[in-house]
Amino acid sequence: MKLLRSVSATLFLCLALGIGLGEVDAENKGDIYFEYDINSKKNGHEYVFGTRHYQQPGILKPDKGVPYFDPVFGTKITRISDRKLDRLRFRPKKGYGSYMHPAYPKHNYDNADGSYLLFYGSFGSGKVLYDVESLKLVKSLSTRAVNWSQPVEPRWDAHDPDILYYHRSPPTALSRYNVKTDRFEVIHDFNEDFPGATCITMCEEGDCSYDSRYFAFLLRASRGGDKWAHAAVFCYDRVEDRIVGKIELPIPGFEGQGGGNWVGMSPSGKHVLLGTGPMLVYDREFEKPPVKLTHGGGWHCDVGLDDEGREVIFYPGGRAYSPNGQSDGCYAMCDLETGTEIVLTGKIGNSDTIGMHFDCSCIFTPGWGLVSTYHPAPAKQTHWTEYSIYLVELTRRKNPPPRIWRICHTHVNRGSYIDDPFATFDRSGAKIFFGSNWGTPFKKGGDIDAYQVELPPNWYEDLMGREKAGKLRKIAEEMARKKW
Repeated sequence: MKLLRSVSATLFLCLALGIGLGEVDAENKGDIYFEYDINSKKNGHEYVFGTRHYQQPGILKPDKGVPYFDPVFGTKITRISDRKLDRLRFRPKKGYGSYMHPAYPKHNYDNADGSYLLFYGSFGSGKVLYDVESLKLVKSLSTRAVNWSQPVEPRWDAHDPDILYYHRSPPTALSRYNVKTDRFEVIHDFNEDFPGATCITMCEEGDCSYDSRYFAFLLRASRGGDKWAHAAVFCYDRVEDRIVGKIELPIPGFEGQGGGNWVGMSPSGKHVLLGTGPMLVYDREFEKPPVKLTHGGGWHCDVGLDDEGREVIFYPGGRAYSPNGQSDGCYAMCDLETGTEIVLTGKIGNSDTIGMHFDCSCIFTPGWGLVSTYHPAPAKQTHWTEYSIYLVELTRRKNPPPRIWRICHTHVNRGSYIDDPFATFDRSGAKIFFGSNWGTPFKKGGDIDAYQVELPPNWYEDLMGREKAGKLRKIAEEMARKKW
């Protein structure tokens, strides 16, 4: 076991702050980490913080629309979908179940006024609307516009609750869909700007700016016999209907990476992000040299705002790009403008079998990043991150250190990628949506259903303080505001 420097001083600090001293993580070869588990009760909710290990409680799969409370963390959870009641179908392969869930985190599944949810699932075109109030399945989007056969990357408009943006037919065009009328139309076909293009994509993980004005796309085109070669990355201004900047691929020094694992806009619309290794951040005109971030190579992450309103990416640290490997095994964030890495936690002490998804799409509650974990069901639960959804505070503050707020258990047994919970915020930060097979993998006949977690109504003010919460909301509201 390693010895801490100045053990007595560290112990004194922990006692002064009311911080519990954690145990040695045997999986971390003797590295010591601390549990900052100062639980607090505010406005009737017991907030559970830290990395203490809690067993997932044995709970029967709940009925659709009947809320239950996580016995450990106290959050209210409601099942949204049900194969029989919603008349979902099994997947064609014999023995598979049905599914309804967020397809991937990192963008909002609720519309501008929070009246609809758009999930992916076993019904109609595969893009399915649910009513938020009643949790009833409303309809699937028209198969003339969207379908199972091709990713369409739907993104809700920030201001009009009936409108979403997508691409499919033609695959080189950004289109608009009205969910009330089922009418759809092409906004701009980029084949006119890039003759020979085969498609545009954000690779599922990208998003537009908070105000839905700016979109970043990877353009694919035929090159050297490859029909889907990475040809360019560009930024499109939807309001002025013009390309404001572009860069041809490959980028010098990044040959072989193309546009990376994904592309997308920053919340403010000022920056274009490329999921290369390391990640690159360009201004939207591509006029300045890019900022290189301390993360990349296709590892999971998301972009959002920290508790100062600055744009950052949130991710699991790693030695490949972290200065001197300082964030290895920890959670970290990196400032988009400066490229400075901020290590948020001590060693997570994670098992090699546990993976994570990240989401920072809570537009109006900046300063927190959402993590959901996935793994096969272990013979015995041994690690605090198993079956978990939790929030990590995105702050440069060191004393007291960033908090980890435990939200709920997922009851997910991962057999394949589709079983992942893909937890994602709603745009207001009031709810979290995730998928769960409740212990039976999809390919073994398990039905994956969508669930919603209702966070305490005043959680943001409880944890940030009223004055700070108000200032941060104003920053986010200005980014999302319609300015044209």
